[in-house]
Amino acid sequence: MGEERAVVSVVLVLWNCEAFLRPCLQSLRAQTLRQVEVLAVDNDSADGSAGLFAAEMPGCPIQRNEHNLGFAGAANQGIDATTGEFVLLLNPDVVLQADFLEQLVAALRAAGGRTGWAAARLLRMNRGEPGTVIDSTGHFLTRARYPHNRGWGEEDRGQYDDAVEVFGSCAAAALYRREMLDDIRVRGEVFDADFSSYFEDADLDWRAVLAGWRCLHVPEAVAWHERGGSGGEALARVKKDMIRNHLLMMVKNDRLGMILADLPYLAMYWAKMLGRMLADPRLFGGLFAALGLLPRMLGKRRRIQSKRTVSNREMRSWFVDLGLREKVAVVLQRVAGAGPRDERNS
Repeated sequence: MGEERAVVSVVLVLWNCEAFLRPCLQSLRAQTLRQVEVLAVDNDSADGSAGLFAAEMPGCPIQRNEHNLGFAGAANQGIDATTGEFVLLLNPDVVLQADFLEQLVAALRAAGGRTGWAAARLLRMNRGEPGTVIDSTGHFLTRARYPHNRGWGEEDRGQYDDAVEVFGSCAAAALYRREMLDDIRVRGEVFDADFSSYFEDADLDWRAVLAGWRCLHVPEAVAWHERGGSGGEALARVKKDMIRNHLLMMVKNDRLGMILADLPYLAMYWAKMLGRMLADPRLFGGLFAALGLLPRMLGKRRRIQSKRTVSNREMRSWFVDLGLREKVAVVLQRVAGAGPRDERNS
């Protein structure tokens, strides 16, 4: 998008997203920051996603995979093929405000030091139009180690207007300092390709925090995210992936002492999950998949823990005990279908 050396490398992972890709690309072309390179990785789409990208973004490269590698694997391809000082991971169902990149880059440069990535103010689209309901203002983990989006489902009334440190960022539109991504690589990977899709961004958050990096919420950077639900077999697959990746994330990043300290929360959570698996035995596939990957995860764990710089106490400060009101809100949001989109699936 500019002839100068890229400040930001934008990586889009495409998978059957033709229906909502054009507004995303239009918002990219309208960015006030001009030193930007854009690359797409197409995960074997069956629709016209790749062709639309080529038509709308002439001169921007696109890598076409013969098989769907999942979000994590494709994102790694895009990161490795670009050179910008910062990397924006962008879902094709996100529309950016014109100064989105400019705000994020300015905030990260001003913060300096070990501030390695930024979480924007993500709002939801409402029937194709920009809405005012919050999608994410950063990540947090519950004491059961389950990742949530801060402010998810709340009306934006300015309650998250402060630029504060948060645990991490939703990868639908997250800006990462390349120096940080290179520092936290495990076996050459930025995102864990074994996760395929779901919680790969929370796993990256956790690894980065352990290594002493910080994430900043930048409320001035605004974008809108079109979320949709899954159904039938697709929903079962998503739930299996979440069960698998939740366990793998803990194996890699958690510590026994911290687990014991929060054992009541973890026991209640997994008792609930066991009930769901008994109700739908297909979900046991997630548990079995996690067990099959356990030796590989333990190898990755050694690398992650060797770079750890934070104490157990500091790490546990990021685990939030959801109160009753928040738990009810989460349940209502799930009933309303505010779940992740299919394009994050493998």
